[in-house]
Amino acid sequence: MNLFGLSILQGGLKMSLKTHMNFQKMIFKQMDYTETPLGPGSLWQNSAHPENGCCFVYHRPDAYVLTIGDYKIPKTFHLSFHNAGPILRFGSFYEGKTRFHVEGVKTRSSSPVNFIVKEENIKGVQYWQSGAHYKGIEIALSFDYISAVKSLEPHTELLGQLPDNVTQNLLPSPVSAILSQLSSFQELKNLTPLILEGMILQCLGFLSQAAAKGYFSPEGNRPVIYVGQRKLTFTQQDFQAIEQVRQMILKNPEANLTIAQLGHKVFLNEQKLKTGFHLCYHTTIGAFIKDCRMARASELLVHTSATIEEIARTCGYGSSTGFIRAFRQKYQITPLRFRQEKRSG
Repeated sequence: MNLFGLSILQGGLKMSLKTHMNFQKMIFKQMDYTETPLGPGSLWQNSAHPENGCCFVYHRPDAYVLTIGDYKIPKTFHLSFHNAGPILRFGSFYEGKTRFHVEGVKTRSSSPVNFIVKEENIKGVQYWQSGAHYKGIEIALSFDYISAVKSLEPHTELLGQLPDNVTQNLLPSPVSAILSQLSSFQELKNLTPLILEGMILQCLGFLSQAAAKGYFSPEGNRPVIYVGQRKLTFTQQDFQAIEQVRQMILKNPEANLTIAQLGHKVFLNEQKLKTGFHLCYHTTIGAFIKDCRMARASELLVHTSATIEEIARTCGYGSSTGFIRAFRQKYQITPLRFRQEKRSG
């Protein structure tokens, strides 16, 4: 079962990366997609309806499959699946909501969130709704590939001990950052097989370290944090809510919402949101908002002719003075000088 609806395997066939890709092609056929070679990998889309988006797929046989999707479902359909496995999937689901029924699993849907899951002997049905929009990135790994790098990182064997078919909605922040960078590389057509291989190995390293530290745990044994005398226990739903806050900030970093207001939107109290955000992403909400604002400001400085005052307002600053101060703290240079150097370079 796959958040993008691209990894369902019908019948009793043994799950492998090859069948994973074969079934992707069946789904692409449902969406009238055709394949276009694109450097490393392939681009799948309906050339007659480019507005429905596309999917980029790259694979190394018997090792891994990378899927980056941003697409809309043209018609309603559903598929039964029976995946023998095992296979390890992890990624970031940025937009959309999936609906499914999995035998032995209470969850019936999933919303934008980071995820990791070891799938084995999973059965059920997944549904695609006409007009639904999906955006995200996923890496699927064979355990043969994971075992092959055990000599480099012995803790990779712990990934095979993850509970079967339990989707965990958290990833170490370096892994989230690598996934975001992979998406950017592919969009800019800078992704090469060697770069991809290196980044996948980095992900495996961070995931293995996280597993060794007990970062991943089955439901009912979630991380517990003490803030003074107060005990905070985090559930799957809490991590989903925290990721929703991160996505809200990414989309609208200029919004001057307080932590309490952000928490209210996802039904988390302020303390739990602050603590959980730092637990997941190793930074504070305030620092993350500032980084997002600075990233947007740098893009506007380079790619538009907007004034410093206009950019300051667009990025959520009440005055150009406050914006310039924050920009210099981040880049050790004034916004105007930054624009001049980037354009002259």
